[in-house]
Amino acid sequence: MPLSHETMPDATLSTLFRFPLVAQESEYQLDKEYNLAPDGTIELHSSDANVRIVGSNRNTVHLKVYRKVEAKGISWNQQKFEVEVEEYNGNLKIREKQAGSVNVVGYIREDYQIKIEAPKGAGLRITGDDNDYIIQDINGAIEMNVDDGDAELLGCKGDYFKFNFDDRDLRMDEGKGTLMVNSDDGDVKIKNASFQAVNAKVDDGDIVLETALTDNGAYSFKGNDSNIVLNITQGGGDFEIKHEDSRVSSSGDFGLIEKDESYTRLSLASGDAVVKIVVAEQGAAILHK
Repeated sequence: MPLSHETMPDATLSTLFRFPLVAQESEYQLDKEYNLAPDGTIELHSSDANVRIVGSNRNTVHLKVYRKVEAKGISWNQQKFEVEVEEYNGNLKIREKQAGSVNVVGYIREDYQIKIEAPKGAGLRITGDDNDYIIQDINGAIEMNVDDGDAELLGCKGDYFKFNFDDRDLRMDEGKGTLMVNSDDGDVKIKNASFQAVNAKVDDGDIVLETALTDNGAYSFKGNDSNIVLNITQGGGDFEIKHEDSRVSSSGDFGLIEKDESYTRLSLASGDAVVKIVVAEQGAAILHK
């Protein structure tokens, strides 16, 4: 059992604090271009980074990584850090590797930046912990599995989006095709969309979605202690809402078909989409047209 301050001999404490506090610094940089097929996918695995991915009319991937760690105090077990990049079957895998650990009596400060310039048609498959993301003008399929990190997508014109988020927020300024979301303790806000299929589940967070509905489109939402807010810009259909311990409100051209304490069915002319909503634990379904 480790000695506590109460049981550690005075001589040991005296020896420990005779060591001076020292400043240590480590720096890593990578700046290189890699090949990618026109419809290739970029896989990124990282943690604790600020990530920016930008699409442009280029044929290769330009990757820049900068990481600087400053520590002040008594440290031991120095950590080795590097980024491995693998080109395979027209795709690209980017993965950080860290060996060992750092223990500091004092403080540690980290500046970690990842910037990727990619062809617009590239797809993304991202796994991260405690990262923040800005993704702009990427038109391939985008999949993100993110724990404790925010993401903002700007001008991404693909037709497949899949997100698994924990404890952070997602924002998009447009979207189409298929949207799949599983979010825990975070908000999802999407505007200017025209999705054909949505499957979204949130727990202790809100979904605010502005979208057109397509004929024969299928839309499913589940919220626990969450608000589901749908702003319908075009189209219509049948809205089936289960709302145990929750409320439902609508404004605009919705027609009421059926209603009781836990079930509401509405219709919106000029379309035949099917929208199913389940809200519970004092959440709400709020519909606007």
